[in-house]
Amino acid sequence: MRDELAKRVGKRGPFSATFVRTGISSNFWGKKVTVLLRDVRDEAGTQVADHLWFIQGDQMRELKLKPFERICFMATVGQYTKRNRDHEDPEEPCRIRDYRLTHPSNVRREGEKDLQELPLFDRGQEL
Repeated sequence: MRDELAKRVGKRGPFSATFVRTGISSNFWGKKVTVLLRDVRDEAGTQVADHLWFIQGDQMRELKLKPFERICFMATVGQYTKRNRDHEDPEEPCRIRDYRLTHPSNVRREGEKDLQELPLFDRGQEL
């Protein structure tokens, strides 16, 4: 499913997704609130992932999202190595490469204007 992301590693662009729920991720450094997004699509509407997890940043926290709300954001496509859960065959690698979105910014509900796109002056006004 993430083949579309594999083609864009290192590139930044606009994406949209459906917020599902928050969760908790814990590791050696402590606990962090995470966000589950599903039906992740690019600017052309092509589905790039069926689901993704993000660490909840300030922008997502301030939106106070409700389940099944659509959001838009900018993100960078990255790759990482994860454990192969189906690793039983010695011929299969125990770690596999997967793709994700990192550094989300400009997070907003779908349909809301991006603050960076607001004009400083009304287009009809003269200086």
